[in-house]
Order: sequence, then structure tokens, then C-alpha cells
Amino acid sequence: MNIRIRYFGQVAELTGTNEEIKNLDIGCDLNDIESEIRSKYELDNTYYRIALNQNITDNKETMLNDNDEVAFMPPFAGG
Repeated sequence: MNIRIRYFGQVAELTGTNEEIKNLDIGCDLNDIESEIRSKYELDNTYYRIALNQNITDNKETMLNDNDEVAFMPPFAGG
């Protein structure tokens, strides 16, 4: 299955890209993709939030589906 991964702010700077497409095995969840991205780009000391299909989530056991969009976003401030 194909997953679109988008990066914003400092995360985009650290990865050197704003977006990529990953081909993952069926049955992967947000934990799986986060582990792969943290390892690939050495994001261990970087704080970010994850959004799945434009909804911020803390449930990293959410299963991914073909054509989902996962976004890694820095904290936002303002009002």
C-alpha cells in the first residue's frame, strides 16, 4: 500500500524534503511508520505531532490504509 508522508517546519528541514511516498506492507500502523522515519532521519531529539489524514492523533496503533496521508508537524503557537 502507498502512504503519502508530509513534513512541516523543522521536521522538513531535518529530512530535507516536504513529502515522500512510502510503499508499506498491509497491516502497518502509525508506530511502524514513525519508527522507520525516526531511524531514517535521526529524529530522536525532535518534538513533533502526527496527523493522519489531516487529523492530529495520539493513537499510534491506528492501522494505515492505502493512500493515507501521514504528516509530521512541529508544535504550533499563536492565536
